[in-house]
Amino acid sequence: YTVEADLTGKETATPRLNPSHGVQAVKRHLKKLRKHLSPKVADRLHVEKEQMRTQAAKAASRAVTDSPGDSHPGFDVAELTTVCRPTRMLNLLAVLVRAAQGMELANSDNASIFRDWSVMDSTPEEVFKDLFAKENGRGDEARSVRNLARPNLVDAFESITIWLFPAPVANTASLSNNTRFDLLQRPFQDKLRELRACLVVPGLVDALNRDHVIMPESMYASMRAVKARCETKAQEPLAVAGDFERHLHRDIDALIADGSATLQATPQSVRRDMEAALKPFADKQVRIVLHAHNERVAAQLAIVVDDVFKALQCECAVFEQGLIPMRSETLSKKCAEPLVKELRRLAAVPAASASRVVAETSRIMQHASLLFETLGVVNDRAVQKLNGAVADRARAAKGDLTTSAHALIDKRFARKRHVTIMALLMEIEDLYLTLVRRVPQDAGVPTVFITVDYQTDLEAHKMHLAEELNSRYLIEIRQILHKLGYAAREDLQCKVRFRLDSKLPLPEEELKAVIDAATQCVKVTVSQQWQGWTVPKSNITAKSVELDNLGDVLTDTLLLRNHDLEKAEAEKQQSARYEALRENLSAAFLQEVQTTGNARTVKSLREALTQDCALVVENQKWCARHSLKLSSW
Repeated sequence: YTVEADLTGKETATPRLNPSHGVQAVKRHLKKLRKHLSPKVADRLHVEKEQMRTQAAKAASRAVTDSPGDSHPGFDVAELTTVCRPTRMLNLLAVLVRAAQGMELANSDNASIFRDWSVMDSTPEEVFKDLFAKENGRGDEARSVRNLARPNLVDAFESITIWLFPAPVANTASLSNNTRFDLLQRPFQDKLRELRACLVVPGLVDALNRDHVIMPESMYASMRAVKARCETKAQEPLAVAGDFERHLHRDIDALIADGSATLQATPQSVRRDMEAALKPFADKQVRIVLHAHNERVAAQLAIVVDDVFKALQCECAVFEQGLIPMRSETLSKKCAEPLVKELRRLAAVPAASASRVVAETSRIMQHASLLFETLGVVNDRAVQKLNGAVADRARAAKGDLTTSAHALIDKRFARKRHVTIMALLMEIEDLYLTLVRRVPQDAGVPTVFITVDYQTDLEAHKMHLAEELNSRYLIEIRQILHKLGYAAREDLQCKVRFRLDSKLPLPEEELKAVIDAATQCVKVTVSQQWQGWTVPKSNITAKSVELDNLGDVLTDTLLLRNHDLEKAEAEKQQSARYEALRENLSAAFLQEVQTTGNARTVKSLREALTQDCALVVENQKWCARHSLKLSSW
């Protein structure tokens, strides 16, 4: 690095220069350099140039006359190499050009320091020895060039003083032309101040020798007061950058005004020069103090921001360990409370600029947003875990509901206890409501965290189960109806037999009335047995029709039987009348025989009997024919 320091304390960096300049560049800079060289050095350079030109011409002539492969006793390759090396001359001149470029002219107020030398645990004497002591050895052209350049440099300059500087910054890669003096390391600053003092002293001596006006003691006292005031302000508590700068400028302006008041007796030109010199000095001190204050503010702000980050992380850790899970709205509110608290804490810190506070606030908001999003993810996972437990318990509740419903209907039908389908559905509804209340309790999850719609799932399962139980109920009812129908048919037959067995034959209307009465009685009995069951109307109608059909069948059967009994009764009565007639006829015949005696013959008696019985015989034949017709009907 090359540091240029002037009397005002300004430090700048000089860029590297390429040592391989062309001949035209060398000529341009030689003119600039010649007046700074001693006459002895200038004469030596001129003589050496002429010698090199003569030796090069001789070597070239020998190279032309001799064969390249001959071994001429006067042909010295080393000498030719030494004489005919334009690189050597260019390098030698380049060193001088480099010196001319690095050195400022006499009319400049700047001084320069050469760089490109890095030593560790060395001294200026050792460095001077390493730089300017000749290197031993032969055959290395670069070494020869360096050995030739060393005496020329020593002779070209009246004095060469070596200053060893420590590293300006810890990481030299971050060094740039815009690096400020206050960012350099303390050892480097001390060394630079020492060099500056060494460079300032000759200028001060020259100024004294030129009989110029020297600043009076009051001027330096004002400078010391300004510097002391700036140092005092730098140690004061932190304040807002605008207020601090305003107060500092007010104090410095007051000090400058006091210093100017003490210069009333000095000449106008001197006072003007002194004020012109004091103002830049004060501005520089103000800049230094402002920069230091801003650095302190930035450091304090960075500490507060780090504390805010740690506080937010601790709050999130407390939430995660003790308060999660919770509702998303509650979590957002709880997360907003520490954030607002920490932002108030940040707002209480003095800021170098409003934009810096806005930037730090934005960074805190982004960091908090990231923390809160992570916490939200953890909370969502915890809530999902709770809802998973609720879903598992809901599945178990569906199984319990199914088991309880089937056990209930099995129990009712096993005991033959009357129950309607609506009563069963009401009991299932009670089971459903009980399970809905017990699901969160059994899962151990507060209802505010439940997002899964387990009630709808259970209700859908309840509806499906109701349809299933309704189908099963109808199946059971059909079996019961079948048994009741069979018993009703048996009962109807028994009642009909009980009412008609000893009373037949009866008139047809009376017989039908008896059967209808028995059928109606059985229907009433069956309807009483169906009370308490939910029987489909179609089944009731079917059973009623079945009983009516059975009554019709019994009516037809009993009518036939009644007709047979009537026919048998008629035949019995006819036989009785026949016997009575036959007995009467026999008695009349015996009486007639006894009356007439032996007056008739057998033939006349048969004819008389046939004539008397012809009407009765016809009547008997007619009755027989009608009996056959009735039998065929």
